[in-house]
Amino acid sequence: MEDITNDSTVVAMDSEMAELVRGIIIPELDPFDPSEANAVLEEAQRGNAAAQYIVGMALESLQPPRKNDARNWYMLAAQKGYAPAKEKLESLRLQ
Repeated sequence: MEDITNDSTVVAMDSEMAELVRGIIIPELDPFDPSEANAVLEEAQRGNAAAQYIVGMALESLQPPRKNDARNWYMLAAQKGYAPAKEKLESLRLQ
């Protein structure tokens, strides 16, 4: 298991979660090219806010949704000032 730390938030990316994220079709990616999904996941782990947001969206779209995991990724992106992640967190608070 790999810990991704940003300020006070730690997101554990276990192999199961990594496989789930890689297996999700993200609209911006070619669904037949797993290397693109891997690249997004790696960027998220390195701290890229946009990639963290995409990972959060992917986890939230699972059935059943992994909302807590998704929220952690949104928080990481929001801490970097990524506006879509801030908006998503606010919408989750209102639900």
